[in-house]
Amino acid sequence: MQLKWYKLVDVDYDIDEVLVWARKLQLSEQGTNISNNSSANGYLGDNQQYWTGEFPQKQFDYFNSIIPLDGTFKGIKTSCNLWEYQSHSKLLPHIHTQEKEIGGLLIVPLIGKFKTSLFENDKIIDSVEYSPGKIFFLKGKEFLHGGETVDGYRLNVSLHIHKDVDLDLYI
Repeated sequence: MQLKWYKLVDVDYDIDEVLVWARKLQLSEQGTNISNNSSANGYLGDNQQYWTGEFPQKQFDYFNSIIPLDGTFKGIKTSCNLWEYQSHSKLLPHIHTQEKEIGGLLIVPLIGKFKTSLFENDKIIDSVEYSPGKIFFLKGKEFLHGGETVDGYRLNVSLHIHKDVDLDLYI
């Protein structure tokens, strides 16, 4: 039986505009380093940090046409998080049980390849790799998952899927 836990979608958008936006966000303020208290999901691993900001509207609208997004999450228009992972960073296994305000996360890779794995009893039971040119979402509230950079450095955006979305209809 094949598990239906994620979806990859090929996308065609102005990634250069998003990369410029991302760099400006990184330069505008210090990123938040991951610690035990900085994530709703607990400690997620070393060598990663994030910024919160407003994603470019045109690209937000494009991704929102693929899966409904929360356009005003926590009062921030086109709210998103920009995540940076240094070489050989690992995203520790976690499940999004505390994220009641969203339906899930839509991951938009900007730089680098990443492998997300599904875990059962500390054992990887399935994995998928993705990179820029695709978007990725998974049933993060249902499945224990983690990941790691494949080519070294990784930069991605996470957008908030609307809390009323039934991911089974999209995966």
